[in-house]
Amino acid sequence: MCVCVSVGAEGNSIYRFFRILQNTLALDIIMADVAPKKKREGSLEDLSMEFKNGFLGSDHDVSPNSCDECFQSIGEEELISSEAFQLKENESSEIPEERLVVYQYSIIKTLFEKLPIRDLLACAQVCKMWSEVARVVRKQRRNQAFLMLYHPYHPHTKPIVEWFNGLLGHNISDKAKDFVENHLLAPLKDSSGCIFTSYPQVSEQIRPAILDSFKKCYYEPQLIIFFGTISLNSYLAKRFTPRQLYTRHENLFEGIQAIGPCMAAFGTGLVTTVTEANESYTVEMENTTYPMLTGLAIPKVPGFCVKEFNVDFMTASKYKGKVDGVNCKEILNISPDDNVKGIILFHADRRRSSALSDAVYQYLLQNPNVALGGGAMFEIITDKSDDKSSKGCGLIICGDENVKVFSVGMFQKKITSNNEMALARVKNCNFEEEGSFAFMFACNGRGAGMHNHVCNVESNLFRKYFPKTSLIGAFTAGEFIHEYIPGENSQPPRGKKSIEHSFSTVFVIVSIARPPTSPPPHAS
Repeated sequence: MCVCVSVGAEGNSIYRFFRILQNTLALDIIMADVAPKKKREGSLEDLSMEFKNGFLGSDHDVSPNSCDECFQSIGEEELISSEAFQLKENESSEIPEERLVVYQYSIIKTLFEKLPIRDLLACAQVCKMWSEVARVVRKQRRNQAFLMLYHPYHPHTKPIVEWFNGLLGHNISDKAKDFVENHLLAPLKDSSGCIFTSYPQVSEQIRPAILDSFKKCYYEPQLIIFFGTISLNSYLAKRFTPRQLYTRHENLFEGIQAIGPCMAAFGTGLVTTVTEANESYTVEMENTTYPMLTGLAIPKVPGFCVKEFNVDFMTASKYKGKVDGVNCKEILNISPDDNVKGIILFHADRRRSSALSDAVYQYLLQNPNVALGGGAMFEIITDKSDDKSSKGCGLIICGDENVKVFSVGMFQKKITSNNEMALARVKNCNFEEEGSFAFMFACNGRGAGMHNHVCNVESNLFRKYFPKTSLIGAFTAGEFIHEYIPGENSQPPRGKKSIEHSFSTVFVIVSIARPPTSPPPHAS
């Protein structure tokens, strides 16, 4: 049996597809042209082209290891010269349509189901049938949250986090000490005795690391949010000239913003979930001198929508002292049809008092059954504005009845029964934990310094109750909290100060109920 192969514009994604086809079905592959002669109209095509140009890059510079190992990629010259692509003796160059496996719907659909999202969207451009198959596969996928993590010594996360948190006076195991001695240059001390390190490779590594992570993503996101340490922010570029501002956005967002809005918030530390060798655990990085970045791709799910809002200094000045129950929705990008379930708020001003927090407060006065969590960050960047002018930003979480958003705060200075009770109340709601994700925002005065030099106390407590929920977040200079548990009636905030807290921790949990379906297929 023969397969007709297009070596047109879709490049490496198509090559990977046919390599799977050849290996799986033991087919002979010969060259023919099935690519469309002109670009078709339609939203899927537009999305695919935008995705290809932005996510893959116009030159299709795709790493051979950018997909699961079953998707083996080879170069164009090698592919064309391969014996597998030569016409065999006695074979006609006229290939009967019934012999073209590329037109066998069931085979194409089965193989499309194994492709990462970026390859699936690229394959959708080949022909009308492939476009329709890709549309069906995208609709049937049970998209879930996807997390990425970058630091200079990734994937050795456990010993690195333990070591750098240990420099703050926390416990360091012998295993972590041995790793650092064998892999890491000794930290330096400046004239004041402060410990610091330098990682010149970060500026060159960060963008490829982000792209590589999301090229492997099987699920389709609607928005991507990053949290980073202050140290990583310093490696992005200065922010005084137009070129430097562009470079900051380029390092973080170029290549992935075609699939949805992006934003980043930098605090005094970060929280994330790490999966290594089928083991998942949470880490809290509290050392601001180590460059680390984590990202969450919020999934596209029917009945679930996440919108972003951004307030620059001009908007903040325009509405200062003038925010009311009407214009608060305009400031927060809330439309009349939005069924708002939760708000994530980031503020670049440690004082926090501004039109943005006023707008959130006014909205909660009218809609108390909405969860709120967030914090005052060192710096925030969005893909839609000059990061130097951004006063604050955040997310509006909307959804139908299948979406539930919970927010609970921890205010005691130790892990008390009251703190545990807050999480237990959420657990007792029996919400859909599979595929859920959560945000954690904690005061930079909490963490190991508050728990007798033991790290990850509060994130581990969260994981005790929600072991299947992906957790991400940051250490902040002040927290925004309005507690709400679906099914319970929340009281409106009593004064604006009631949503602004310090020395606290807040968890915002997003649960999305979906019909049961098969798990992601694994290529053999």
